[in-house]
Amino acid sequence: MAKTAFDLPPGGERRMGSFKRGPAAFTLFKISGHPAPNRYRVDCDDGNGLNEVCTFSNKPGESARWRGAWNGDEWCPWIEEQARRLIAKPEKN
Repeated sequence: MAKTAFDLPPGGERRMGSFKRGPAAFTLFKISGHPAPNRYRVDCDDGNGLNEVCTFSNKPGESARWRGAWNGDEWCPWIEEQARRLIAKPEKN
């Protein structure tokens, strides 16, 4: 059976960086990648703890999957743009 992002062991994700907008702090995680496609998750902490915003992959033509109230939010294009910039040039930890 093929492994998915959800088959990773605890701690199997890798933090790639973060970005902010107003009071919201976003963190990007790489949650899989072997075998391709690479999968990513964006979490947000707006003062109420971390909550998942979306997941997406680097597979051409695949759209991001937005969670809850984020689905259709006006910030979605900006969040995805910032996340893809971090993928192209991750922060050094």
